[in-house]
Amino acid sequence: MRPIRKMFTFSAHVLFYFLAGRWLIQAMGGAGGSAAIDTLSLAGKCLVLSGIYLTVIYVLFVHILRSYGNVFTRILAMEGLLLGVPLSAVALFAAANGLLTALAAASLAAWLYFAYRYRANKARYEIQGAGPVPVDTCIRIPVELPRPGDAIGTGGLMARLLRQGVAHTETVIPWEGKLMLFSSWFENGAFLNEVPRILKPDPKYPNYLLQRRPALRQDQVELMEYVVRAMIKQNAAYVERLKARRARLPAFLRNWLDKKFPVTGYDWLGRYTGRRAPDHWTCNVVYLEVMRRSGVEVVRLGHGAAGLRTGWFDIPNTEDLRADEALHLVRNAEVPELLAEGRDCPTCMPTAKVPPDPDFERAVERLVQYSTNIFAHRKSST
Repeated sequence: MRPIRKMFTFSAHVLFYFLAGRWLIQAMGGAGGSAAIDTLSLAGKCLVLSGIYLTVIYVLFVHILRSYGNVFTRILAMEGLLLGVPLSAVALFAAANGLLTALAAASLAAWLYFAYRYRANKARYEIQGAGPVPVDTCIRIPVELPRPGDAIGTGGLMARLLRQGVAHTETVIPWEGKLMLFSSWFENGAFLNEVPRILKPDPKYPNYLLQRRPALRQDQVELMEYVVRAMIKQNAAYVERLKARRARLPAFLRNWLDKKFPVTGYDWLGRYTGRRAPDHWTCNVVYLEVMRRSGVEVVRLGHGAAGLRTGWFDIPNTEDLRADEALHLVRNAEVPELLAEGRDCPTCMPTAKVPPDPDFERAVERLVQYSTNIFAHRKSST
């Protein structure tokens, strides 16, 4: 559904700006078009342009309201209102007959209704940290609550930049008999964290917990540690290769690249494009890769701006993980019951230890080899 939605939205934008540009050139004295649509009156043209955005907004009506926490959804809503309302108003005042007047009035009424619903929807959210999160979201997560396969969204610099409550993802994993957090950081690339380091009671940096329901199976939990160890090893090998390549570059170019895109193991290009590389990742792609490689079905992100599965121009966003129906946003009212359930949950605090050598090392080597060729495997399977 997500790629279809993106393709539809992208195509509508292309159509809108193509027609708007064409008619603007004509109005400035350019060559007139011969198509019937070019002979429309000013009111007719404004109605067509307003209708394109109205179609997008009302087709995605429920999605827009549910995704209010996502900055890109809010931009789409504001874009529609800022363009649609003036276009409908101009059409209403420029209408030359009763039919156009009725259509323009209906268009303006539709925009005002969306504005009302959109504004009323804000009451379902509250500002925490840098942006909105659903009311009653648990933003002070007890360290006992997460379990393997859960995702933790955190605030910080990117959240402030995007005006979102959260903008960084940490993956909850088993590690040597205890829970740890795994992610990709600007400064370190693939990186392990102690749970209390992230889940600390700091009102400036709220966290929320996306809990996987149902919980992972024990075999998936046990596989996760192999997967994470392989990914860390892959990421380290990538850093070594990239540093060796840059060492052969001219000094001025190497210095510029090191300043703009330091070799840390983080996927700087994927940060802006949404592509998925096999051995370096953004924070939310780390979560998706760990889950996929552990045999867990997850939402697919990074389709590309037009939804054409290019993996380009689809900025990764922690908020998008909420599109995964298996990830449940934990609310404050649920915390006591979840803590009580956790005492009897067999996968909440894994007891599986690191397998002994040499079997463990051979398993990791096989997983690294598979992960390196993961795209080739996917292509051959489709």
